[in-house]
Amino acid sequence: EGTAEDLSEVEIEDDEDMISEDLAEIYKKQGLYCEAIAIYRKLSLLNSEKSIYFAELIAQIEEKKKK
Repeated sequence: EGTAEDLSEVEIEDDEDMISEDLAEIYKKQGLYCEAIAIYRKLSLLNSEKSIYFAELIAQIEEKKKK
């Protein structure tokens, strides 16, 4: 009846409710490193007890960006 719309290229506005590690991981896998880093930075601010963990993830992405 209807056609399926390909949403793989649709950009999602970062909303406070949508910020998650899963979304950051999706961005990272898609090569959207800046978007992933931005989410990890927001998560770090929201979850200060995991800030070192997020800093390590950001550092890993920064290394990938250099390659």
